[in-house]
Amino acid sequence: MSAISLGSVVRFLKFWSKATIPLTTDVPFFTFPIPANTQGAGVSIPLSIPAEVSQTIWVAITASGADNVLDAVPAGEIYVNGIVL
Repeated sequence: MSAISLGSVVRFLKFWSKATIPLTTDVPFFTFPIPANTQGAGVSIPLSIPAEVSQTIWVAITASGADNVLDAVPAGEIYVNGIVL
């Protein structure tokens, strides 16, 4: 999986395993910072989902790394690509 930022501040890619949409009371099982760079900077993540993940995997990009924050980022700022095998 890769995430590229065209923004001027760090953003965060978060993953949860749960049956319903994540709430601010839920804790993600992975949180990855996405570097900031208006010319494009990013992170490449060799993602291996833990065996205990047995529910829907939810993914979000947020403006804060705190577990209890689900604030949105501007559209077109972050681009994520991934493959599931």
